Amino acid sequence: MGNIEDLRKVIQDFVAPDLKALGARVDGLEKTMNARFDAVNARFDAVDATMAANYVAVDARFDAVHRGIDVLEKRMEERFQGFSNQMAANQAAVNARFDAVNVRFDAMAATMAANHAAMMQALDLERRLAKLESQRLTEVHK
Repeated sequence: MGNIEDLRKVIQDFVAPDLKALGARVDGLEKTMNARFDAVNARFDAVDATMAANYVAVDARFDAVHRGIDVLEKRMEERFQGFSNQMAANQAAVNARFDAVNVRFDAMAATMAANHAAMMQALDLERRLAKLESQRLTEVHK
């Protein structure tokens, strides 16, 4: 068993210190990598926080714009409603004036018809015309 003991001693003398040194280097690299990952994670967290704050700020600005648009929309609706009410009132007034003019025209037409009938009766044109035609016929036959 001497060979195995010799091999074990060689491994302990040469390989074990190198393994310990490699283990120490791996531990050092692991600590360095963890520190770098922590730094990168911190940067991502900072960017994420900045983006979240910017999102909140932009969202607040959009909300303010929407509120402004809502106010303008309400004012426009009120003005359009007022304009519509005014147009309805004006149309009613114009219709009333047209109705009054129509009544006046109807009264004038009735007066004109009555005056025409009175003039025709006063002039007695039909009787005169008949008389003139009979005289003409009499003269033509002579």
